[in-house]
Amino acid sequence: MTPTVEERAALQARVMAAIPHARAIGIEVLGVEGKTFMARVPFREDLVGDPEARIIAGGVVTTLLDHIGGSAVALALREFRSIATLDLRIDYMRPAAPGAGVTAEAQCTKITRSVAFIRAVAYDQTKDDPVATAVGVYMLGATRFDAPWLENGGEGVPPEARRAQPALHAESGSDPGGVRDGGKAAPASHAAESQAGGPP
Repeated sequence: MTPTVEERAALQARVMAAIPHARAIGIEVLGVEGKTFMARVPFREDLVGDPEARIIAGGVVTTLLDHIGGSAVALALREFRSIATLDLRIDYMRPAAPGAGVTAEAQCTKITRSVAFIRAVAYDQTKDDPVATAVGVYMLGATRFDAPWLENGGEGVPPEARRAQPALHAESGSDPGGVRDGGKAAPASHAAESQAGGPP
């Protein structure tokens, strides 16, 4: 049975919590609105690039955008598949405000048989004044799937992944899988049709 959007969102929160790098920088899953996956990194002194400026380092923003891009793809898929980043282009607009955390939102814009495309934005206050924007391409089925706890609703999830996550709020009835062409796999040649361009 195809998982609901709420089940996929909740599972992605568990997956995020199980990734050591994501845990290290403190990524928090905020939830889902329609086809948009949202997460944030709260400000911490050990995440700044310049202690005097107290601005979150650009590498933290890059990691956040990469992770939520993959999560947006997973949210849009109708089945559990391994995902790997093929290409991620990030345009930095400005530094985050001193002492501010960073929020990011991502959408999967297209799925083909072998790759998926995303657009994302990171900001500290409002999306109208972004810290960075991103477009990315992710490979589907990149590795052998040997994490059975992903396929049974998270049963057997590693203990560290059970750390508290904020409640997820997903729009009922939405179907991120709708980005797939009519529900059918598109030819692999579509992989070349990158939608890289302006900001999301």
